[in-house]
Amino acid sequence: MPWYLQFEHPQLSDEPRPLEGPEVRVGRSQDNDIVLPLPEVSRHHARLFPQGDGWAIEDLNSTNGTWVNSTRLPPHKPHPLRPGDRILFSSYVIARVLSDEDVTATPTRVIPTEDAAQTELAAEPRGTEDLTALDLTREPVSPAPAPVTPPVREPSVSEPQGWAPEAAPSFWQTHSKAIAVLAAVVGFLVVFGMFLWWVDANYLWCDFFGWVPIFVCP
Repeated sequence: MPWYLQFEHPQLSDEPRPLEGPEVRVGRSQDNDIVLPLPEVSRHHARLFPQGDGWAIEDLNSTNGTWVNSTRLPPHKPHPLRPGDRILFSSYVIARVLSDEDVTATPTRVIPTEDAAQTELAAEPRGTEDLTALDLTREPVSPAPAPVTPPVREPSVSEPQGWAPEAAPSFWQTHSKAIAVLAAVVGFLVVFGMFLWWVDANYLWCDFFGWVPIFVCP
């Protein structure tokens, strides 16, 4: 029994595309069987192939992933399909899996009540008096409201609970060792400078540095 894919995207045709042959490859590249020229679709996104009496799909390690209904497929793990399944190539490109019965089924046209009443009047000729009496007694019938199609809810990909981006390290954290060495050098120079000032103020150069040749001590 032939199966089809029907895409639901403003940039793609909604004409059902048959699944034929040993496999059907889907992607952005022109060498695919079904070409989806959209940036969110990978060059070789997924492939579909017969499995038993139906078809299966395999994600080809695509960048934005492949979903069947609400389940994301792991790469290179075949997943069986059923008519009515919804395939998502990334989070925005949706395709419905249809059987041959879904495609060839002809919708039944329902005639509104007002149209049916007018058809009955046209089919059965009446006298002028009967038609006048019928028009006076018959209450006007408003047309049935058009059916409202509920919006398709796309699966959302949320961040794991408890996850938060790490703050970038500060300047003091990244240069802590260099700052410690610099502080030690500055502290040593300050202490040594104060020591030399004390030696000079008390004329103690010969006591501490008499062994240096540049000093002439008695």
